[in-house]
Amino acid sequence: MPHVRLEQAIKQGSACTAEVSDYTRALNPDRDTIYQYSGGTTGASKGVRLTEAGLVTNIDQFLALAPGLREMERETMVLALPVYHVFGLLASVMSIRHGVHIVLIPSPRPLSNLKAAFAKFQPKLFPGVNTLFAKLMEEPWFKANPPELSLTISGAAALDPVVGENWCEMTGAKVIEGYGMTEATTLLSMNPPDERTKPGSAGLPLPGTQIAILKDDQTFASPGEIGEIVAQGPQIMSGYLNRPDETRASQFGGWMRTGDIGKLDEQGYLHIVDRAKDMVLVGGFNVFPNEVDEVLNACPGVLEAASAGIAKGACEEELHAFVVRRDISLSAEDVSDHCAQYLTGYKRPRKVHFVEELPKSPIGKILRRELKESYSA
Repeated sequence: MPHVRLEQAIKQGSACTAEVSDYTRALNPDRDTIYQYSGGTTGASKGVRLTEAGLVTNIDQFLALAPGLREMERETMVLALPVYHVFGLLASVMSIRHGVHIVLIPSPRPLSNLKAAFAKFQPKLFPGVNTLFAKLMEEPWFKANPPELSLTISGAAALDPVVGENWCEMTGAKVIEGYGMTEATTLLSMNPPDERTKPGSAGLPLPGTQIAILKDDQTFASPGEIGEIVAQGPQIMSGYLNRPDETRASQFGGWMRTGDIGKLDEQGYLHIVDRAKDMVLVGGFNVFPNEVDEVLNACPGVLEAASAGIAKGACEEELHAFVVRRDISLSAEDVSDHCAQYLTGYKRPRKVHFVEELPKSPIGKILRRELKESYSA
């Protein structure tokens, strides 16, 4: 597949004079259309082969559960997500398809970069991630004049229910939470923006998508049982670019292995527990950092926090907490006492580190591996 720079693509496109139908007739649904690189939050980034059919289908799947976007032609979306990330890419393509005006923010850091865009363009749509929503609601300028939104989409990481409730109260827009990954073009499941919404879950499988839970013994789990999330659907990747061994390792009898841990409830809603690679082994018990993070972030005086497993010997880890303080007087003992109220013994962090900020990916996902590497170093 030839590679061209953006400037070259624009120049070549401007020179084309054929009818649109000439190009649409040339579409091949099974042909790779994008080599989209994964986020690399738990390891090296990999080229993911996505097809034309997968990209178009994933947009239609989203619209089947959130048809309101079809009615937002000529509305404005502020996009603070990088378009080289699959979440930002799909949000862009979907918006262009439906005539939505996109305001691109080169970088959301510092958050004041968004202030002028919100004031000037008064957007109705705003896709983002949990950390971005939480940080924006701390900004004085945002609290003084919050945007009146119609649609907010959350992805890339689990949405804290409290953050979602506060965001809805402040902006008037219920947060639609979805779950997916680069290997699924973007989305696998989503909470419908109606009475079917179940806060705290990642919603229902998209139309045409099957989701199951695979146990350690390679059998499928019953509702409520925890295991690895596996999926089937037209939006699933063709494979990894030039990585046949990793492509085979990602498959299980026609299912794609996500590397995420979760469960399905009796109603078929998906609940994300954690990344398999982030799971911490403490005294022979599995600890999921997301559960610990939720408790840490609810501690009075904490601005944001995350937990990670630090090696303790050859076969075991010790859970540590990394905390950004809102209240400078907050002590490690305060954090430990708070955790003791809500977490059983083996799930409590053994050490508390106060840091200036948490390492994040360009899209705002917390990078636990950097926490582990920086401490180990």
